[in-house]
Amino acid sequence: PVITTSHKNNAAKDIILEGINGFVAEATAEDIAKKIERVLTAGSALDPKREVEQYDWGIAANRVALAFAAERA
Repeated sequence: PVITTSHKNNAAKDIILEGINGFVAEATAEDIAKKIERVLTAGSALDPKREVEQYDWGIAANRVALAFAAERA
């Protein structure tokens, strides 16, 4: 899982799904520490692999192929 900050110039905050593939913290030591504690206690409840799989080239290629097939039908 990823812990990132909510800083306005941080694009990573836009791809984190809170509690699924990571956590977004305020840019303070206290909030980052809280998010680290959540990761350590959440353990296997987080499922980042499920989110990452959508970016797999094979899966993406199959989706494109299905979209083209649907257009031709």
